[in-house]
Amino acid sequence: MTARELIRSFAAAAAPVALLWASAGCSVPDLTRPSEVVRLRVLGVQADPPEIALGETATFRYVVGNPEGADVENLWLLCTEIDTGFGVTSCGSPVISFQDPTADTYEFTADPDLVIDEETDEQGQTVPVTLAQRLASLEPLRRVEGIGFKVYLVILPAEDFQGFLDLMVDLGSPDADPDALQEALADLFGVVAERGELATKRVAVADKGAASPEATAGCEDVPGLVGNANPDLLGLVQVDATTLAPLQDIPEGATLEVPAGTTIALEPSYTGDSVERYYYIRLEDEVTECRTEEPLFGWYATGGTFSKDYSYLDDDGTPGEVSWTAPDEVPDEPIDAWLVTWDRRGGLDWVEFRFQVTQGATD
Repeated sequence: MTARELIRSFAAAAAPVALLWASAGCSVPDLTRPSEVVRLRVLGVQADPPEIALGETATFRYVVGNPEGADVENLWLLCTEIDTGFGVTSCGSPVISFQDPTADTYEFTADPDLVIDEETDEQGQTVPVTLAQRLASLEPLRRVEGIGFKVYLVILPAEDFQGFLDLMVDLGSPDADPDALQEALADLFGVVAERGELATKRVAVADKGAASPEATAGCEDVPGLVGNANPDLLGLVQVDATTLAPLQDIPEGATLEVPAGTTIALEPSYTGDSVERYYYIRLEDEVTECRTEEPLFGWYATGGTFSKDYSYLDDDGTPGEVSWTAPDEVPDEPIDAWLVTWDRRGGLDWVEFRFQVTQGATD
């Protein structure tokens, strides 16, 4: 049995199940906020770059919150993307690749000869369709938008992973009866829902040279239609809670000491080109717009309390501050924390840091 045969059913079922979990919102952590990392959790999946041309490669990596420090395994699945309606996309057929779970990163090369689909010719014969053929068949503006590929990432504790793979074998067995397949599918997602995580990430293969944007006021410095780039977080800045004057830089991987029970104010720090201006062509009427990214910042920690789960840029383009309050008691270990940013076009980056809670000042 090939890897494609093994996980075809998994691929078809993964998106609706993931959507169900998302719409449920907080079925397991119903009493926790998004910023509270209380169990194994994928906080972000990055494609670098998030948009590629034929022949180019995107590298996928992820960041996971793991408060219990469990040994984890991961599995990557890549497939073509199809629109299922109402803005929801799912895995198309066939499954493109299935990666050995020993690798923490995944690479996808947009090989022009990659077979992504099949169709019936005039003689009634089934013929393969390559990525280059499918892209060339699109109208120019559709080539600019590109062909979507969807990556599914499953994270599980190592102790559960072999059982998960065994269930996938049951799911892909051609001899299994429908009732057995249904039971295997329920068991499969039960394992992931209870003890692991399922995350998705989209990457587009596009031809930005297929169309040219009209000159638009405010975008004179934008060199035409260019692919999106990931934002670049540098770390954080601790600021004065009242004046917002910077107090100290907190680089990636730093440990920030905070007295128990006290509150500090933080802002994200990122490179100047992280917030991109870009041309956008509306497909419905082919009008060219000049847009500026509107990044979203997500704050996460295994302890303490953030004043907000998310922050945004103010109207003047400056990042809004977020407060973090240390627990009243000094924990045995430093508190793991993360700042994740999305540019809302598919770009993502993160930094990891720690809070070291210290004994507060005594009278």
